[in-house]
Amino acid sequence: MVSNDTIFPSVSTSYSSRVWSINETQVIIDTYYDQNGFAYNISQHNFTKNLDTLIVNFQSGDIKKFIINELTAYKLHITSIPDTNYIPVFNINGIYQDTVLMNLNADKYLFDIIS
Repeated sequence: MVSNDTIFPSVSTSYSSRVWSINETQVIIDTYYDQNGFAYNISQHNFTKNLDTLIVNFQSGDIKKFIINELTAYKLHITSIPDTNYIPVFNINGIYQDTVLMNLNADKYLFDIIS
């Protein structure tokens, strides 16, 4: 049981499995299944692949980047590239001081064909 979707951490989810069907027209069919094996949420997302980077334009409008760790006919293992938020720091006179990098976390996703 997954209690939190790490691609979109603010979304609370309850599903037993998630399946990505990827085709050569650069479309991902994203299907969630409940504990009884019934599909209850199906979305389509567009993607581009550039060398070892997968960029997914989710149906919600969010764009996420992933590093492809392993890609075969049977496996897609990816690690999220965190959104980088730079917050500029200014002194009391409004002069730029530094940049602080906030909140770097990466999550791994493993999509394997099960026979």
